[in-house]
Amino acid sequence: MSKHEVALMKEHEMKIAPVWFDAVSSGAKRFELRKDDRGVEVGDMLVLREYQRDEASYTGRSVRRRVTYVLRDVPKFGLQPGYAIIGLATDTRERQVRALRAIYVEAEGALARAVEEDVKHRRGVISGIRTAARTLFGDLDLKVVTEGVEYIGDE
Repeated sequence: MSKHEVALMKEHEMKIAPVWFDAVSSGAKRFELRKDDRGVEVGDMLVLREYQRDEASYTGRSVRRRVTYVLRDVPKFGLQPGYAIIGLATDTRERQVRALRAIYVEAEGALARAVEEDVKHRRGVISGIRTAARTLFGDLDLKVVTEGVEYIGDE
């Protein structure tokens, strides 16, 4: 997309009912039937904000979709004048971000488990060193440090 095309692209914020929000968010619904009063064009972005009409409030959820097609002015096929069917892209940044978050959460969990296993292993090694040191040196006061064994006591 050229700089000129990006400059012409508009963002349109619209309300959407929860039942339709879920369908658009999941990618199952890839179009919107809307009043054609915003001048939506291919390449524009729709920001669909979930809105509960009975509570007259936004839920806080929203999705962004790039417009891929706009069908208007075809009353012979049942599309009334003043309305448009807007095609929406399904492979969006939002979907990619969700996928990356899922990968991150999974990796974070795997890393935490690996660190926990490593800590258990190191504790076992340290315990073994302490036991061996007590066996070899008796009741000397020994301190195990990460670099090895350090003698603490009379010199």
